[in-house]
Amino acid sequence: MTYPQTPLVSIIIVNWNGKEFLERCLRSVLNTNYRDLEVIFIDNASTDGSLDYVKERFGEDIRLKIVESRDNLGFSGGCNMGFRYAKGKYVVFLNNDTEVDRNWIKELVEIMESDPSVGEAQSKIRYMDTKRIQTVGNIHDYYVVYQQLIGRGEIDRGQYDGIREISFASGAAMIARRSLVEKIGLFDPKYFLYHEDIDFGWRVLLAGYRATSAPKSIVYHKGGAAIRKFSDKVPNLWAYNETKSRLSLLIKNYDFRNVLKTVPIFLLMFLGGAVVFMFKRNFRVTRAILAGILWNLVNLKYVWKKRLVAQYLVRKVPDNQVTRYFIKLKPSALLAHYLRNPLRPLI
Repeated sequence: MTYPQTPLVSIIIVNWNGKEFLERCLRSVLNTNYRDLEVIFIDNASTDGSLDYVKERFGEDIRLKIVESRDNLGFSGGCNMGFRYAKGKYVVFLNNDTEVDRNWIKELVEIMESDPSVGEAQSKIRYMDTKRIQTVGNIHDYYVVYQQLIGRGEIDRGQYDGIREISFASGAAMIARRSLVEKIGLFDPKYFLYHEDIDFGWRVLLAGYRATSAPKSIVYHKGGAAIRKFSDKVPNLWAYNETKSRLSLLIKNYDFRNVLKTVPIFLLMFLGGAVVFMFKRNFRVTRAILAGILWNLVNLKYVWKKRLVAQYLVRKVPDNQVTRYFIKLKPSALLAHYLRNPLRPLI
């Protein structure tokens, strides 16, 4: 019997102390109803026996390549390492605390193959073991303060089964064209946690491609497991990275006119958040916010180099063609929302 040729897909899974999730994740991925795939497992210097467990349980599967990192490179660094081993026409990034439907890859590939203007696509992500939606796609606002996870918390009744335009695909379960990644670069390694997927998705749009949902590709996600473990070891890591990463997004990816419009509003909001936490006597979070802003000043040379790449090597379309995929909110409404919920920008 002969089978129709399908493009090779490289699935990159980054792990840090996620042993408890790996049986369900890797078992479901390796049982995927798609023939031409390779799985690249990057272990970020785990200390919980993850590496030995994967070697023992799955090491004999020739589709699986196990790569050990001596240091914890974070999600971005781990994915970037995995990409160096990837051979597929398409690259899929998948969190380790997931379980996938058998047809998830087939549905992702069909979207990419049917429309060459799609640069990346995101699976429909449900909460683990439920029909409740975590996200079918993501949209953020003009100032990158307010972010919507489409369908979040709703029971999946098929109400989001139409393919839709999004601002960016979640790094928890997304596919991208290898050829596009080679042109625009992958994840910024300085984004150790949070918003590396927004940054990548922004460059996808700047390059003139689109980001879409892939609603027939189903992935179940625990969510935030590794981040919670790491945040327990480093207090206020979340507040620091939220501030640092969002500010650098604006500086790197907007044209200069929009940088001048967005950065002052952003600083007003986050400095206001620092004041709110100070009055609550949560000085650690206040310091973390200020440290995130300071990081961009201290590392402005690095951020500016990334900006030059985005503006002069990646950009093919003007900002008005990119921002049409963003939520439009008045600064006054955005500021009021943020001060009521500082550092809680998700709907």
